[in-house]
Parts: sequence; C-alpha cells; structure tokens
Amino acid sequence: MSTIAAVRLVVGDEELLSQRAVSEVIDAAKAEDPGIQVHRGDAGDLTPGISRA
Repeated sequence: MSTIAAVRLVVGDEELLSQRAVSEVIDAAKAEDPGIQVHRGDAGDLTPGISRA
C-alpha cells in the first residue's frame, strides 16, 4: 500500500516554493514506485466535477 496520496494539491503565491513542493512529492512517489505515472496540471485549468483521469 502506498504512503503517497493519489492527489496532492499545492497552493501558494511563491512559484519557486510551489515548484519545490511538487518536486519533493514527485521524487518521493518515484522512490516508492519508479514506474509511477505523474500528471501535472494548474488549478485554473480544472473544471468542477470533471476528472482529468
């Protein structure tokens, strides 16, 4: 069973800090499962009630 959440939301005004947080989550997920698929998106691109899966 994975210890990494299936969905992780990173918010913040500082782009550098947000990018660092995203990179840390991706690195941890890849360390746990090297074949993991990563899908990145911007919150502004999401539509309520619609899954990007």
